[in-house]
Amino acid sequence: MASGAFSRLRSHLPRAETLRQYIIICLSICVFAASDALAEPDSTEVPLVGIDPTPALPESVAILAMVRSTLVAVDQGNKTGNYTVLRDLGSPSFRDTNNASRLALIFSSLVTKGVDLLPVTVVEPDYGTPPSITSAKMLYVNGTYPIVPKPLKFEILFQMYQGRWRLFGISIEPISVR
Repeated sequence: MASGAFSRLRSHLPRAETLRQYIIICLSICVFAASDALAEPDSTEVPLVGIDPTPALPESVAILAMVRSTLVAVDQGNKTGNYTVLRDLGSPSFRDTNNASRLALIFSSLVTKGVDLLPVTVVEPDYGTPPSITSAKMLYVNGTYPIVPKPLKFEILFQMYQGRWRLFGISIEPISVR
């Protein structure tokens, strides 16, 4: 019985000669496809591999939202002692450079001086220079917040990562009032 089933199965298989022809055709197609893939690109085509286009400057309302949310994340870290949200909002290089303890140390002077950043949510910043894209393809924003009783100046760098602007660097300092 087993030999009969094998005979019927064998009758449906291609003969060895036909099988060799199929293999030769498949190998020919593979060689042709590989040689086409390795061919020199047409001189009129611009290869896209490795090109990182300069990102567009976001709308002013988006920049304002990014600045405010970043400063609020710092403020929440200052008030709770937990800077993990601020760290997690950052670009990979920001996260690699700064753990929560390091961020607590960096912003400890704001805590010591009693700087409250919550008013930045309702006060418009005065930009020192218009926000711009740097030569390193980062968004640079700087300016001051005329908040009472302690105005402050800030500089923030955002880096494009996976289609979103992420925190790359930040500096916040209270301004002396005379």
